[in-house]
Amino acid sequence: MENRNAETWGRWAPHDLRRTASTGLAAMGIDEVFAEVTIGHTRKGIAAVYDLHRYDREKRTALEAWERRLLGIVEGKPVDDNVVAFSSPSGMA
Repeated sequence: MENRNAETWGRWAPHDLRRTASTGLAAMGIDEVFAEVTIGHTRKGIAAVYDLHRYDREKRTALEAWERRLLGIVEGKPVDDNVVAFSSPSGMA
């Protein structure tokens, strides 16, 4: 993947895909903790020491919601079920 400037969509980098996914997950109401682990960020601080849960189920749910959103955009259809309610992990703001 090159980082070149295309006439129709400008200059971009692969990291922009992560940024777009993170922004989209937040817009859909996905909790920040789940969005961060979904795009591959590692936990920091005390959470990294004590919370060893892998969040596989939550990541799958977030990615399935993101898939529905993207397919709705590509197909030109409104997506009614693109918001997934998660409860915040205990102790997280």
